[in-house]
Amino acid sequence: MAVASAFILPFVRAAPAHSRTTRRASSRPIRRATRQPVRWMQATAAEQQPQARPTPSVSPTPTVLVTGGGGRLGRRIVRELLQQNAIVRVAARDPAKAERDVQEYLREAGVDSRKDGDASRVVYLPYDATEPASVQYEKLFRDVQVDVVIDAMGTTQFRPWTVYSTEYQARAELIRAASAKQGIRHFILVTSLGTRRWGWPAGALNLFWGILFWKGRAEQFLIDQQRRDAAKKEGGLRQYTIVRPAGLERLQDADARSWAVRLYPPDTQFSGAVPRLQVAQVCVAAMLHPDESRNKVVELVSEEGGAPRDIFEMLRAL
Repeated sequence: MAVASAFILPFVRAAPAHSRTTRRASSRPIRRATRQPVRWMQATAAEQQPQARPTPSVSPTPTVLVTGGGGRLGRRIVRELLQQNAIVRVAARDPAKAERDVQEYLREAGVDSRKDGDASRVVYLPYDATEPASVQYEKLFRDVQVDVVIDAMGTTQFRPWTVYSTEYQARAELIRAASAKQGIRHFILVTSLGTRRWGWPAGALNLFWGILFWKGRAEQFLIDQQRRDAAKKEGGLRQYTIVRPAGLERLQDADARSWAVRLYPPDTQFSGAVPRLQVAQVCVAAMLHPDESRNKVVELVSEEGGAPRDIFEMLRAL
C-alpha cells in the first residue's frame, strides 16, 4: 500500500499545477471565422443532435486516421466520418478484430462503409502504440495521404505501467510521428474531464495510477508540439483540438434523443455523462470547422431534457 501511495499521490498533487498551463494555452487569441454559406451535416439518425456546418476550408473527401478506431468510441467516430464522405484509416492493435467490430456496429447503425457501391472507404491498419515515433511514421504516415488525426486511444488495463505507456508515452510517440508528416492539418485528441485541475468526482480517476495526470501530460505534449510546428513555414501539426468528455459508461446512443450535448471551456466541468455518439459528433464537427475549433480545449457534458444546440455555434462561442 505504501508503494501505491507513493505512485499515486504525486499525480494528485501535481495535476492542479498544470492547469495554469492549459488556461494559458486555451486563452491564446483565436482567429474568428468569417461566416460563409455552408451546408448542414447530413442527418442520419433520430438520436443525433443538430450538427455543425462544414466550411469550404475542409476537403470534400478528407482522409482521417483514427487511432483506437476499433473501440467503442472509435467505432462511432468512424460512423460520423463516413457520413461526411471521409476516407477513414483505422489504426488498431488487431486490425481483423477492429474490422469485425466496426462493421457490425455500422450495420446496426445502418451506415454503408462502401463508396460507389463497392470500394470500402475504411482501411484497417496494424498499430502498435508502444513503437517509437520513427516506426509509427513509417507505418502510418510516410507513403499515404492523411489530412486529420483523431486519437481515441484509451487504456482498458489499469496497471501502473499500462496507464503511463498508453495514456502518455504512446500518445507522445504518435504526436511526434504525425508532426513529421507534411500536411497534417488537424490533430484531435480525446482525453477526459479533470485532466488539468482537481475536481470531484472526476479527480477520483487519478486513484487508477494517475490516469488523469498522464492524460494531462499528453495534452500538454500536443500543445507544445503544435507551438513548435507553428514556427515552421510548412509541415508539422498546424492546429489541435482537445476534447474532454464526461463519463462515457452511463449513456448509450439512444440517450442522445433526450440528452443534449453542451460544450464548456477547459477546467470548468468535473462530473456528468455524455453518450459516445455525441463525443464522436463533436470530434467530427471540430474537424469540419477548423477555424472555430483551432487550438481549443473543449469539455463535453450532456443535459437531460435540454434543448438541442448547434455544435458549430457552441464551438465558435468558446
